[in-house]
Amino acid sequence: MTNNFKPIKDYVKLSDGFNGADLRNVCTEAVTPHMTQGKLSILDYVLKYLMISVVMICGSPFSYKKCIAYYTGIASNCAGVFHVYVTDCHGKVIRDKGLVNCAKQHIFDWYEAPSLYCVHLYPQLRPKDNRYKEVKDRDSCFELYGNEFSWSFHEKDSLLDCQH
Repeated sequence: MTNNFKPIKDYVKLSDGFNGADLRNVCTEAVTPHMTQGKLSILDYVLKYLMISVVMICGSPFSYKKCIAYYTGIASNCAGVFHVYVTDCHGKVIRDKGLVNCAKQHIFDWYEAPSLYCVHLYPQLRPKDNRYKEVKDRDSCFELYGNEFSWSFHEKDSLLDCQH
């Protein structure tokens, strides 16, 4: 059998705006011709595809942990404007939300956080008051409260407090 797989990154770029059900339907449509021709069982096809995807994204099937995506979010109960961004905990910014107004209940959602990341916040008027929380190998939800002169953020027990 020839390998007709496109790099998974090409599909990811094309899937912006699709939800899980949409992607499942696309995958089902892709598998159907191979099954009806009797070439592969669905399990064989999916396993081969997943293994190729893991290798293409992660470099090897044994380094899959670095490819797992986590969720992080920030709920707000505050007044003012804050800068929200995420780093790799070594100084490199990997997601920059920019300035956000705390008047919104949910000010940040990210479903593609790596296994190690630091969530940073600082008030618009006081950049030197930058604070951060380090997170490793898990989802996280933070609450920001107070105002630009007296504020804090802490991790919540439930992700439901952040997701909307």
